[in-house]
Amino acid sequence: PNGKHVFLKGTVDGVDYLRVFELKKHKLGKELPSFIKGAYVIWNNRWMSDDEIVFTLENIGQPASIHSYNLNSRKMTDWTKAKLPEQLEDKVSPAEVIKWKSFDGLKISGFIVRPKKIEKKSPVLIYVHGGPQVLDKPVFNSQEMSFIASLGLTIIHTNIRGSSGFGKEFMDADDKEKRGDAVKDVQALIDWISNQSDLDREQIYLRGGSYGGFIVLATALQEPSRIKGVIAEYPLVSIKGLLTQDSVDDFVKNEYGDPEDKNLISMLEKLSPLNNTNRWNDIPLFLTRGKRDSRNPEKDVMDLKTQLQKKGSEVWFIYSNEDGHGFGGDYVNAAMYKFLKTQINKNRR
Repeated sequence: PNGKHVFLKGTVDGVDYLRVFELKKHKLGKELPSFIKGAYVIWNNRWMSDDEIVFTLENIGQPASIHSYNLNSRKMTDWTKAKLPEQLEDKVSPAEVIKWKSFDGLKISGFIVRPKKIEKKSPVLIYVHGGPQVLDKPVFNSQEMSFIASLGLTIIHTNIRGSSGFGKEFMDADDKEKRGDAVKDVQALIDWISNQSDLDREQIYLRGGSYGGFIVLATALQEPSRIKGVIAEYPLVSIKGLLTQDSVDDFVKNEYGDPEDKNLISMLEKLSPLNNTNRWNDIPLFLTRGKRDSRNPEKDVMDLKTQLQKKGSEVWFIYSNEDGHGFGGDYVNAAMYKFLKTQINKNRR
């Protein structure tokens, strides 16, 4: 406010930062030392006075809390203190940004959250966001805290190609005929996990919702021996089914392809989980569907469930009459916890 400093907020690899510079004759001068350490989401940031900035911090393991930083004294003041339930305190390590190279050399990023204590090796749950034009950030998540603390899971959130926040070229890198490249990004992450001494390559699980559900199901088709369980919440299971709906708009056409392009549709169907269950290697599946979900055709989801059940695969299925796309809640969380616990115990060496 007094014109002596300026601060800016930005995001790199899903993690927020604040930078403060001196201002001299309306030009950027010396940058002040960084005063926020670690992988956080930052919001409600603004000047509280001429020399003090106030902001809210949170990450997967820390609920939102308010802090301020004084530029003169270089001291941080905690205005509120986030408190976790006793059973979650000191059980989860801070989120860390990780990067890996995909099949074509493109660098992909995400963030990893490990248990504080790992006995031998930790099972891994890979999470793929929906969208696909979304940026996954390490916001506080009590469900994941519970999974990590109680099951000893390591959780990796991914921002595979198609995600926002990395430039237009990256966001368009999974469009239409390149959809399979996004699946290869997850496969490359599985390779990365296999080379980590504290992660169990024999216990890798996948989770995704909506479009993320499509990616994790498609990945399981490509990796039938390396995936031990899949959680697909209200998933897209067939691109052909999506493109044959009456509600197809320009965004869907630009992202997935023209419904009239039969060659493209045929190619993408080979990637789709629906009608390719002959390649499903009896991987346990946790599947959800809301009756009021208008985004993904219900028939496709129900057909996938039926095909897998007829094949003899283990399918845990939750159907809600009252909910639509994106539904969850305590019942789903508890069932998901039981699903993961069952699979981890079954595969424990």
